[in-house]
Amino acid sequence: MSKDIWVYAETHDGKLCDIVPELLTKGRQLKAHNGGELVAVVLGSADDAALRELSEYGADMVIIGENAALSSYSARTYAQAMTALAKKYEPEIFIIPATGVGREVAPLTMQALDTGLTADALDLVYDEDGDFIQVTAGFGGNILAHICIGEKRPQMVTVCAKVFDAQPVGAHETNIIREKIECSVDPAYELLEAVAAEKAEVQLKDAKIVVACGRGIKKKEDLDMIADFANCIGATLACSRPLTDCGWMQHESQLGQSGCTVKADLIINIGISGSTQYLAGMQNSKCIVSVNTNDQAPIMAISNYAIVADYRQLIPALLKKLHFQRIK
Repeated sequence: MSKDIWVYAETHDGKLCDIVPELLTKGRQLKAHNGGELVAVVLGSADDAALRELSEYGADMVIIGENAALSSYSARTYAQAMTALAKKYEPEIFIIPATGVGREVAPLTMQALDTGLTADALDLVYDEDGDFIQVTAGFGGNILAHICIGEKRPQMVTVCAKVFDAQPVGAHETNIIREKIECSVDPAYELLEAVAAEKAEVQLKDAKIVVACGRGIKKKEDLDMIADFANCIGATLACSRPLTDCGWMQHESQLGQSGCTVKADLIINIGISGSTQYLAGMQNSKCIVSVNTNDQAPIMAISNYAIVADYRQLIPALLKKLHFQRIK
């Protein structure tokens, strides 16, 4: 069993996913503690730019799993490939992006390797006893759970985008291994057509200004007023999980551990109490403003500006002021 730390370097059409440099940066920090190598694992293809980026962010080795069956994505096929590589090289830790692909492949691989998996970790650390700890939200986001996979290896974990900062190391010697692996096309799955999804002008994860709504919004019609306010200040509209659960907003607009993570310059939270799960999605924003009628709401404690007010009075007053400024 090696002490190597693996990061699944997810690619699409040979190009590296944005989250991978963030996970490599965290991997470097962990590597400094355990003394293993930092390994980026690619399934399918990676273009020259992707390989350079993996090196720039500190990968000591890149293992490229090659098989014709990996030319198009299939969860079972990718899990077969990932399992075969892990059994051969025996990493200690395996960090996987919490993307659509990662969330599908990770549990299948975990099952095949008979190990443990922590989903959507908020931090990865070694404790004073030298145990690898995965910090995640538990019990509906109300507590932070510290999880240690005591005996099974590799210790597997998925991490969302924007949880860690990406910091390049510059010129770095990286060994590239092309590994022919055994995996087969899933007979129950056939790709008929791939169509690119329509993307909003500014994706939530990249938004610099965000206005987020929560359970405290009294009725669906109030979202139009809040959307008008967001539009006036050039913000992207978002929400906490309760508003997607009730169908008022789409999942693509959800912030939190089970949604999107942002590092906005400014985020304005309206009617959001601040569960641990939600805070994980926005607490690294530069300026946090929260509007709530409850001055004891958890989100108020982490806010740069906490406004104790009813949004139904505050937002119309702000809109009146903003529209007046436009007329002037």
